Amino acid sequence: MPIRNRMCISMELVTAVLGDHGQRPQDDYAVVTAVTELGNGKPKFYSTPDVIAFCREWRLPTNHVWLFSTRKSVTSFFLVFDALCEEGTATPVCQALEEVADISVPVWCGLIFSGRRSLYECILC
Repeated sequence: MPIRNRMCISMELVTAVLGDHGQRPQDDYAVVTAVTELGNGKPKFYSTPDVIAFCREWRLPTNHVWLFSTRKSVTSFFLVFDALCEEGTATPVCQALEEVADISVPVWCGLIFSGRRSLYECILC
């Protein structure tokens, strides 16, 4: 699909052994970070909502996405960040951001491997 349609799908690999971002995944996993249509001229970079829609259509894993579009939500974001940036782990940070975001799109993966949900689903669920 990507080659035939001249697309580039960028993904981030999160490993279970490198670094520690508050929680360590049980297995390595990848998430889509960007989608670009290469076309025959100027590339078209997908917006965040378009990336999410693309991933849902093709059953690709996405990160949790939060939108802060009002002064109140942006101010609340910085308060949450200041309170949790040094000690917060993924679960309480996600919960706090869900409470203050104008829009929250949770982690999602529609892939099935060996009769179970993908490794990615095990990370934050």
